[in-house]
Amino acid sequence: MIMAAGSNIILESGYTLILGNHARNRGIFLKLLGLGSATLLFGFGMF
Repeated sequence: MIMAAGSNIILESGYTLILGNHARNRGIFLKLLGLGSATLLFGFGMF
């Protein structure tokens, strides 16, 4: 119970941080997402 509550608090504060900085982080997130998909596609292409 205590562990779950602690992780919930961490998750909620994390969500607050993410949502609070959403406008600034959206570009970074999209860049990371694009990098990840490109890497995945490239990796699958290699196989």
